[in-house]
Amino acid sequence: MKKVLGFLCAMLLVFGVVGSAHAVLFVLNSYDVTLNDQDPGLVVNWSPILPMPTQGNLSLCQPVTVELFSLWTDETSINKDDLAFDDISVAFDFTIPAPPFSGTVSGQTHGWKKLFGIFQGGKVEWDSPETLYFGPLGDGELTISLSDECFNSGFLGVCEGECFGAVVEATFHMTHEASPVPEPATMLLLGSGLIGLAGFRKKLRKR
Repeated sequence: MKKVLGFLCAMLLVFGVVGSAHAVLFVLNSYDVTLNDQDPGLVVNWSPILPMPTQGNLSLCQPVTVELFSLWTDETSINKDDLAFDDISVAFDFTIPAPPFSGTVSGQTHGWKKLFGIFQGGKVEWDSPETLYFGPLGDGELTISLSDECFNSGFLGVCEGECFGAVVEATFHMTHEASPVPEPATMLLLGSGLIGLAGFRKKLRKR
């Protein structure tokens, strides 16, 4: 009986080490914004807020939101061509967890008018959140979503300049933790446990 209890404790220890949830360190090495920076269309500019590289711990199903970059236009009014939707994207590159992984969040920028042009401004709207896969087996899931924002809103025109722009926020959400690759010592312990279990079953059959 003692041998059986000892064996079961060893197996619980092994599976506890392999399957335990914990905070995971992420290192964002860089991010880059691609947008419409010349006519036609609403010309927009951006400036980074989150310094690079940056790092932080994420726990399962506990999202973290940070200020990512500022967005603005230097145009003074919204013309017909500024109402068109232009592509914008943010490319993220992570170095940790290894191996390095990356992904892109896409969206659109456009100008808007209300009440026959009395109120004007720009807006950024993002597509669905992007899921990035990480970890040695590629089964970890990190979802990145960006905030929709209005910027440079004005009366009878646009309040141009960075000081009237908006701050785009990024929310990082680890929805699934990556499966770890067991260390050699853990594999040895697991193998010994399985061998012991097979032997124990044989003894029971003989009885």
